Amino acid sequence: MVTACSLADDPTTRDITGLSYATDLDAPAIDRWRTLILRSGALGRIEAMTDSRFTGALGDLAGIPISDPVRAALANPAAASRERSR
Repeated sequence: MVTACSLADDPTTRDITGLSYATDLDAPAIDRWRTLILRSGALGRIEAMTDSRFTGALGDLAGIPISDPVRAALANPAAASRERSR
């Protein structure tokens, strides 16, 4: 949501923020919120940031003297963190 607001225009930011303060959101409101966030470009920005950090983490793991099983044990949670449901 923070990224969406930083990328969105003022009216969209107001809509996103307003929905975030709602005490009760019905399905149409949640769909509207999701649409506003997607339209802001936040999803792409966050996915690019996640990919960059994941690639960097794997590079860091490759550069340290640890056994392959330990490296895999550290890389697996990082890979799992990139998976998400829609």
